[in-house]
Amino acid sequence: MAMLLLMVLTGIIACCDVSHDPRDTGAVKRPFTLYTNMVQSFSLSRNLSQLIARETRPGLSLRHLDGIRALTMMIILLTHSSIPLIRMPLKNVDQLEAQFDEPWFPMAMAGNTYTVQIFFVIGGLLLAVNSLEQTKKMSQSGLLYFMNRVKIRLIRILPLYLFVILFHASWYPRLHEGPIGDRFKDHCTTNWWTNVVFLNNYINRSEPCIQFAWYLGADFQLYLFGTVLMMLMRIPKLMRPIIVFMVVSAILVPAVVIYRNNLDATVMMILRYILEEIRTLPYYLRVYIPFETNAGNYFFGMLAGMSYFHLKDHPAATSILKLRYLMPSSAVFFIAMNALTMVLPQDHLAQPSLALAVFGSMLKSAWGLFSSIVLLHMAFQKTPSMLVATLQHPILLVGSKLSYSVYLVQYGIIYAVYKYVTYPLMYDAFTI
Repeated sequence: MAMLLLMVLTGIIACCDVSHDPRDTGAVKRPFTLYTNMVQSFSLSRNLSQLIARETRPGLSLRHLDGIRALTMMIILLTHSSIPLIRMPLKNVDQLEAQFDEPWFPMAMAGNTYTVQIFFVIGGLLLAVNSLEQTKKMSQSGLLYFMNRVKIRLIRILPLYLFVILFHASWYPRLHEGPIGDRFKDHCTTNWWTNVVFLNNYINRSEPCIQFAWYLGADFQLYLFGTVLMMLMRIPKLMRPIIVFMVVSAILVPAVVIYRNNLDATVMMILRYILEEIRTLPYYLRVYIPFETNAGNYFFGMLAGMSYFHLKDHPAATSILKLRYLMPSSAVFFIAMNALTMVLPQDHLAQPSLALAVFGSMLKSAWGLFSSIVLLHMAFQKTPSMLVATLQHPILLVGSKLSYSVYLVQYGIIYAVYKYVTYPLMYDAFTI
């Protein structure tokens, strides 16, 4: 615990140390000390002004990503807050179980399962755009560039992450519990280190510290790998082979994993796993949270980002990318893949199925492909539509900047509430 506390303090100090820009000038120059920077990092007025400030980057029109990120975060939050209901005593449990037999329920499960893929697509898109923007005037990008990108990434995400881990490893187990509070135990007191090294989606996966933080581990791994690929693609003869590798692996890897491990095509409503909040579900452990099975949609985002960067100033970008045809075709593909979940086998098959493996891979890829094309379509609109204008609203900008913090603290808040429940709940469509 002392080591974790020391890491939290070190992370905060490192963040504060780089937060001051020595190029800033003013009428009165005062020496900036580490203490001054640390105090200013907790300044309410300073943080509020930065929270509502719009980032202006000439030549880039990607502000609609803020709205998409904020709305996606809200959907994920609502989903996560309702999952523990399956483990709660209910007055009308029959109504909850009746939903499992509804024809639309598999589609709802697919939505719950793959909404997080939108985050991977956005992450890949921004990685590609930022990398190309940063390296366009560089003759070469080597190890120093890579290490600098990793340092900046860690400075952005690690201090708050360490603080939340420290809370879960120290105070969370001491929160007041109701009669069924033991159902919502965390494992940060023993497995916190897997989060710190961003390997919590591989090590002790069934006993996670902050279950939802698997995404942070996978995203960081994808960021490292994606950065290496962007550096390699600066070599002209490697660009095409790498793009082929990205597309082929996006389709092939999930299918191979599903087939070799005899898994279901997607998350199924199997009660013994749902009661454990799918922490032990084989599909969750081998397809949902690993790096390699989420890389495909991250790659689709990267390809979308590369297309946007190279064509953002081209007047015929929409025609070159065939977006007029890709939009409806990808939408039909997306709807068809999700609709076909209604005819999947309700029970786990005894033998591996090549058809289910291919379908599972195509279903997951459909979320990445459709999201990437929609983001490109919005970015290349000459006159922003009402939808794009809404996504660029300042309120959603604030929500986007807070989304990382919300994602980190949601687990503690949601489970602290459920731990405290002392009476059976009434389930309905609006129960959260």
